[in-house]
Amino acid sequence: MATFPSSDWTRKSGDIFEAARRGPVTITQRKRPAFVVMTVDEFQRLTATDTRRHYTIDTLPDELFAKAEAEIARLKREHEE
Repeated sequence: MATFPSSDWTRKSGDIFEAARRGPVTITQRKRPAFVVMTVDEFQRLTATDTRRHYTIDTLPDELFAKAEAEIARLKREHEE
């Protein structure tokens, strides 16, 4: 990850933006990481809501339960052959 001191923000903003196109950029203050600059696409990728769900056997929707049952039966048949 590219790193720039905050004092470069106004003098080298073009360099910072160009580096951010390649990947996140750390901006430091007093030699310590303070901010990150990145593309909007990268930010959206990192903050996208995870749509995966988890269930217990008691909360599994009927449709998914039926699919799981069918797959177990298929695997059982396949194993018996």
